[in-house]
Amino acid sequence: MEVHRVSERTLRVWAARYREAEELHGDGYVGLLPDTARRGNREARLPERTRALMKEAIENDFETLKQKSKYACWVVLNNVVNSMES
Repeated sequence: MEVHRVSERTLRVWAARYREAEELHGDGYVGLLPDTARRGNREARLPERTRALMKEAIENDFETLKQKSKYACWVVLNNVVNSMES
């Protein structure tokens, strides 16, 4: 059986989270659950205009009864973007 060692600092953090959640919510277990929704970069990485163009290309070319390939949709989108830059 594998034994996992936890540092004293980690134990103190867990105990503090448990006590805080118990005080706020009446159940300390909630404080020990991982808050994965707050991890990572939640900022949009693409400009709004780019996302709008992508959405338009997906709706008009990809999500249709006669669906184009992903590559064909990308070519159309790339041509639109390049024509805007020139």
